[in-house]
Amino acid sequence: MIRDLSCEDLRPVCDLLRSTQDAHASQYPCIYRSVDEDSDLLGIIETQMSHPGAIALCHVQDGTVSGYLLAVISDVSSGGILVPRRIAMLNEIAVHEQHRRQGIADKLMEEMIRRALEKGASAVRASHAVFNQASARLLERHGFLPVTMTVERDLN
Repeated sequence: MIRDLSCEDLRPVCDLLRSTQDAHASQYPCIYRSVDEDSDLLGIIETQMSHPGAIALCHVQDGTVSGYLLAVISDVSSGGILVPRRIAMLNEIAVHEQHRRQGIADKLMEEMIRRALEKGASAVRASHAVFNQASARLLERHGFLPVTMTVERDLN
């Protein structure tokens, strides 16, 4: 079942965010750091949930949070070079390892897209780490196409 994320869900979501952050930190330690303090993770989640354009969802299975999604809708103005529009930015999505390959991420994405449309968004934007092929496949299944590419060269 998909529902709005609530304060009671913060602990399991924090655990999922930690595992995602650790996976990123192990692949790219020069970019991502491991987070030791729960308060840091809770701050990330609470900041996104408190945004006026927040879409904060969780999937609950057998009374347990099995996945979550955090997105924020905002009006983007270009300063003159891009078309101003309302965009939903997918910031976080994760599914507990034991619940993967059951379509939970797809259900979270479908609900987020539905709500973004309801709130007048004209697009959803997302990014993923290059190593994260599961995220790449998820985004592709939902019609996401590359628009810009960010590259980086480490100078250390």
